[in-house]
Amino acid sequence: MIGRAPGWLYLFACVSAFTYQTLDCIDGKHQFRTGCNNDVAEIFDHGFDAVSNSLLAVEMACMLQIGSHPNLVLVFELATVVLFYETQWLNYITGYMNFGKIDVTEGLLMYCGMFLLTSVYGPRLWMTQLIHCVKPQTQRGKLPPKDLIRIWHVSHLPRFFTFPFHQAPLIGVELRYLILGFGVITFLSCTVSTLHEIYTAQQPTSKATKTGPIVADSRKLPPIYPMVALVGLTVLLWVSPGSDSINQQPCVFMLIIGTAAAKIATKIITMHIVKAEMTITNSAYLGLLVLLVNSVLGSPLDTLVLCPIVLVVSFLDYMRYFCLVAWQVAEENGVYILTSPDKKTLWANGMAVEGALGNGVVENDCHGNSSNHH
Repeated sequence: MIGRAPGWLYLFACVSAFTYQTLDCIDGKHQFRTGCNNDVAEIFDHGFDAVSNSLLAVEMACMLQIGSHPNLVLVFELATVVLFYETQWLNYITGYMNFGKIDVTEGLLMYCGMFLLTSVYGPRLWMTQLIHCVKPQTQRGKLPPKDLIRIWHVSHLPRFFTFPFHQAPLIGVELRYLILGFGVITFLSCTVSTLHEIYTAQQPTSKATKTGPIVADSRKLPPIYPMVALVGLTVLLWVSPGSDSINQQPCVFMLIIGTAAAKIATKIITMHIVKAEMTITNSAYLGLLVLLVNSVLGSPLDTLVLCPIVLVVSFLDYMRYFCLVAWQVAEENGVYILTSPDKKTLWANGMAVEGALGNGVVENDCHGNSSNHH
């Protein structure tokens, strides 16, 4: 996360993210068209989103060059996985996902634009001091009201990136920190809104759904506990005596957290589909527990070797769980996996969907999954 990568790599990340965003928007329409709109499709859709969520976070962290600030890396990754989990939690309780006018799709488009700029100007663009001025030597600290300064100027940027403003007693603030600050504000806003919806939906007089919460027993073990356990283990590992060696591999550590969070998110997606109660027991915590025990014991195993091994084992554990869940749900419902129905079934489903669309029964959205969106 420190140093500049080749320009074509940032461009490739931009194209890849745009391709992913486009396919993620049209997959729901393709499911209706092929007659594959079922529970297995939802597991594949949101399960892959859970994995790509962490990968996009790692790419963003590399672009903003925050590897020299380990605490920022940790906060950025935890905020990313918690925000995704909250969305699945809302779906688990109410049966729908609430998307605003500016949401995931718009955020990914901004993400693509940032990577496109980085491919041209390099990551130094985001380390530009957007607000930078030196307090002048004046009597009693008073500032001359009519003096003008230039907020930022970098030799490798076009002249239109330079703006004049009134002088103010401010310190240098890099553009990347303003972006991260905006992300923190967005995270807090979305978290408060989602938690309020979840709380409202679980009230006896709730009007969020006509039939009340989809999983009535979810209050026995609130689904927040699995994510609290993950965040707690991560923080304990971060403050442990041997955490310095983990800081040398921020990308690997982010992916370990992301893989564990992806499995927890996939589990709550599955519990929503089968209408079962969420449990806190999960093998996703084992990787972080191994690193924590190794750190507390004084790192008898080399962390530089142990972290990649934990990442590989955690990813294989997630794939095992994902495949087993998809296979069992497919067998239970008698649906296909990576196979379209025969032409007769496809034609019948196509006619049914066309009739539903004509009657306004099926809502056509751009987020493309089998859940009901509002």
